[in-house]
Amino acid sequence: MPRRPAAPNTLGLVLCASLIGLSGAAPAAGPAAGALPRSFRIEDLRVRLERSAGPVAGAAARSLEFSGAVLAQRGDLLAMLEALQALQFFSLPGQMTVQTSYVLREDGTVQTQWLHRSDEPTTRVCVAVSPGQERCVRFTATAAPADLVRFADQAFARAVQR
Repeated sequence: MPRRPAAPNTLGLVLCASLIGLSGAAPAAGPAAGALPRSFRIEDLRVRLERSAGPVAGAAARSLEFSGAVLAQRGDLLAMLEALQALQFFSLPGQMTVQTSYVLREDGTVQTQWLHRSDEPTTRVCVAVSPGQERCVRFTATAAPADLVRFADQAFARAVQR
């Protein structure tokens, strides 16, 4: 007759965990990779947006920079951070300039195609909290989430209105 495995000794596991310093609660989640630290100085915060026009003749690149060192921009910066957090900016890939599409071939297989349109304008959004800690995402309007494109468009539109 085969032996049944013994049921785990729950009390023994709890006692062992407490002796080696493990708690029953899950550890507090730290910031995700690429995320902002839990605390930083407003003076060190900088948000930069850059837009290249692509190879369009006569079109110039544009850039905006908001700095926590400038008192008037602190409210704008905090609003931008809230908006970027809502967009899950800090978990987006660093490059979103390739458009993926799927094609059904005659033999019934699905083929993945990647299209990198070098003629399409790109936008780059960077958030820095210190010289060594910066998170940037480069994207095109067709390869990025619509909300991220809208965020950048609104930032550039507000800058023109001022």
